[in-house]
Amino acid sequence: MSIPIGAENNVGAMNRAQQQYFEEHNTFGSSLKDINVDISKKTEDYRFLVQKNDQAVFHYALANNPQEHPSYIGAVYPLSPPKNTLPETEGSPAKTVTKICQLDVTAQTISLAKPQLKNSAVLCPPEPS
Repeated sequence: MSIPIGAENNVGAMNRAQQQYFEEHNTFGSSLKDINVDISKKTEDYRFLVQKNDQAVFHYALANNPQEHPSYIGAVYPLSPPKNTLPETEGSPAKTVTKICQLDVTAQTISLAKPQLKNSAVLCPPEPS
């Protein structure tokens, strides 16, 4: 199976852009345009999507041909600042946490199990059985 260069990297770029957007706006962007990422929504091999809910934002690279290429989901969750901390200084804890997970899905499927935040770490969804 060959992996096209860019799918996982594009999800990583979307995650990083969301982190920056969250830092500036205290919310997540709803689209690639919001987060100023220059990625085509659809390529020969993938479809790229953004899904936002009340707790997090998810970025999808869904393979058009899952027999040839893996699909990915990236998640960005906000972290609540610890109580009784000093004002932010350089080197202070991150405001968000991210993860990229490989998925076994097709480009037509976006109602998927999503990565979950647990104890300030993002966990990939379990593999389908």
